[in-house]
Amino acid sequence: MNFLEFVSDHYVGLNITHSFGGFFLNKIPLVYHLKLREFFSHKILYWGLRNENNPHYTTNLYQFPVSLNGSSGTYSLGSTPYIEAGAGIGNIFKLIRIDVIRRFNYLDHPGATPYGLRFSFSPDF
Repeated sequence: MNFLEFVSDHYVGLNITHSFGGFFLNKIPLVYHLKLREFFSHKILYWGLRNENNPHYTTNLYQFPVSLNGSSGTYSLGSTPYIEAGAGIGNIFKLIRIDVIRRFNYLDHPGATPYGLRFSFSPDF
């Protein structure tokens, strides 16, 4: 999901991340000593934007940002929830986690790609 791609004023989400604690990567002989951890994540979001908060229906609100060609890059969610899943490796230098993310819907938006990389930093892996 890109920044400012979707807007909402109410939402429900399910975000699941499972860490296998090295269950798969510890089976590889030399990788065992690196103590890498594998992660699987899944995100489902369903939200909406009421008409009183939508600049298309109410004139006294800030308008959604538009690109140079005049197309809007900000959307409210339709009747289908946003779904993405990913797999990653964490505990790299005891600080870095890298995930490969697969986006399953809303691929028709400009700039939306089905795959992406997510880097995160945390000392708590």
